Amino acid sequence: MPDNAKALLLALLGKPSVNGEDNESAIAMYICEYLKANGIDAICEWVAPGRANVIAVIEGRDTSQTVIWNGHLDTVPYGDLNVWLSPPDQPLVLADRVVARGSSDMKSGLAVMIYTLVQMHQKGIQPAYNLLFLATCDEERGGMGAMHFCEQHGMDNVQHLLIAEPTGCQLGIAQKGCLWLDLSIQGSTSHGAYPEKGVNALDIGIAIHQHLKQAFEADQHALLGHSTVTLTKLNGGIAANMVPDQCEMSLDIRLTPAYQSAQVCATLEAFINHEIKVLYPDASVFWQIVNDRMAIGLAETHALYHQYQAIQAKVSKLDVNAENNTANAKAENAAKENNNHKWMAPVGVRYFTDASVLIKSNPEIPVLLYGPGRAALAHQPNEALYWSDFERALAFYEAVYQMTLQF
Repeated sequence: MPDNAKALLLALLGKPSVNGEDNESAIAMYICEYLKANGIDAICEWVAPGRANVIAVIEGRDTSQTVIWNGHLDTVPYGDLNVWLSPPDQPLVLADRVVARGSSDMKSGLAVMIYTLVQMHQKGIQPAYNLLFLATCDEERGGMGAMHFCEQHGMDNVQHLLIAEPTGCQLGIAQKGCLWLDLSIQGSTSHGAYPEKGVNALDIGIAIHQHLKQAFEADQHALLGHSTVTLTKLNGGIAANMVPDQCEMSLDIRLTPAYQSAQVCATLEAFINHEIKVLYPDASVFWQIVNDRMAIGLAETHALYHQYQAIQAKVSKLDVNAENNTANAKAENAAKENNNHKWMAPVGVRYFTDASVLIKSNPEIPVLLYGPGRAALAHQPNEALYWSDFERALAFYEAVYQMTLQF
């Protein structure tokens, strides 16, 4: 078994867990055995064939309160292997970083949490509250692992969630929701020279897309920007000289906390009934929800955010060498202080996390994100993790493990 944090990360990166392609339960079983070998009770809970969650509970001094540390086991596919520096399931260790699929999103976050739990347990340090470590499967798609956890265990007495998604060692306090829609549109064909005799299904699909864009892209969130309605798939047409009678399309809608998916669905249905059917009475539009994740936000004034921010500030100061007064050291410290200001700023993330599933029944549960990976590197060829971010995150989670809840 790995005896240090980097070795643990490399072991996780060497276990492929591409969603829908690899056996996600293999990495789940490895983590479970690693925790057990280091004296922590853990279970590997089967969700579906080839898929499992890992659950471990460290009992706190106050057993009435529970904080969940969450991360996901799966990764996205590799993409074009020809553009990778090395095989993506074989970590390439460089002086400043490691390159592999899942290095940023989010096996580095998993490694930080797991190693912190083991180190604190071996030192005999008990958290102030129950700490529940939850590694979930299928986060990158349907959230099957998080749904299974909620169904089997519920979220009673959970004070808040801390998720090690890639935030570049900044505190994430807002995340966009996600609504994926598939639409099937039936019109009628005609000769391209007489388009008025047909019903153009592609025109209807584009009109729906434009209407939703106008309805939901007007808001502006300080950390997330505006909501987006993106046309990601569009299929239709028979020949260059024929009006298309069918259209299949998909929309990827990312919502700020200003909107809920129900509002989008109601707007879509109203547009179909009051606009499309009036203009094209013989047309039909069928649609379905493929994925529905709620948006999440925590106010910058929230006491929990301030408590975590204080820990972040303490960790940032560890980077500065106050005892060395040479000119080079002073210049280096000044640069680090500038970076610390950047790290102290909260961030919002445009991707969804398992929090959207875990707190669905109780949206008032606060959620914070903090991970060593960088979102800009996630899902990319040559995805990487910088060792400096990894070390900073280890210090952060060790401090979080020992904190008391003050809100």
